[in-house]
Amino acid sequence: MRSFLFLGLAALTLAPLFGQSPANGPHFLGADIHTSPRAIAPVLHGPFFAANRYEIRSASMLDLIRLAYDVDAERIDGGPAWIEMDRFDIFAKIPSGSPPASPKLMLKALLVERFHLATHETTKPMPAWRLLPRSTAG
Repeated sequence: MRSFLFLGLAALTLAPLFGQSPANGPHFLGADIHTSPRAIAPVLHGPFFAANRYEIRSASMLDLIRLAYDVDAERIDGGPAWIEMDRFDIFAKIPSGSPPASPKLMLKALLVERFHLATHETTKPMPAWRLLPRSTAG
């Protein structure tokens, strides 16, 4: 399922990345990932939590990275062209007694395991607009 395409994903500007190792952290007990049915206007639904279940529907890879690493989408740079277009549904089982913060860590581990997601934190200049107060010359 296109997992080989994520080997080239090199540049993600993610501040919370360091100090968190998904390989050693919490994992879902089981997870199913499917491509979402095509929709005219796809919109992320979730994440939903109920009875030790974790569900996300119609999420782009950009949405999944944003949720897992808790960053704004504007701070994510790089990856294949389909990162914003292809949509996925995730259905996973959370271990009983998991702390509230663990689903994000579990999602991070799932992205590494199933999609071979590789991240890299970097700082680089970006174009921006600077807003100044309006001059009140009479």
